[in-house]
Amino acid sequence: MRKENLGSLLQFVPSILSLLGITLSAEKDTMIQAWFKLNRDSAEARNLTFEEIPQFFTWQPKEKTFRRRMRTIKNRRTSYMPSKFDGNMSLKLLFRFLKGPRSDEELRTFDGVVYESYKDACLAMGLLEA
Repeated sequence: MRKENLGSLLQFVPSILSLLGITLSAEKDTMIQAWFKLNRDSAEARNLTFEEIPQFFTWQPKEKTFRRRMRTIKNRRTSYMPSKFDGNMSLKLLFRFLKGPRSDEELRTFDGVVYESYKDACLAMGLLEA
């Protein structure tokens, strides 16, 4: 199997396991999974991108959850994203522009279409050029 095909295949493993009802402890304890849960539980969080979350919520590493900040952070510098494209770059773009996804599937959905990859979703949203 070619390296680029393996990378594409691996990005779907969490979704496939979820569809089969299989939960791995490493999967449910990630910051991304906690962000999805926060978006399911908080209407306020659904109006924020992943990059905006730290202004209003703090990450609790021991509990693997987000908690509401006592005071918001006004001037938070956005993180640098290199112009080099790869599968992770597509995910970073979605984190920067998409507000409130409650699952990996919603992260890859645009105009009612669930795309197979983050790159395909970015292309459909106009975040990348083909």
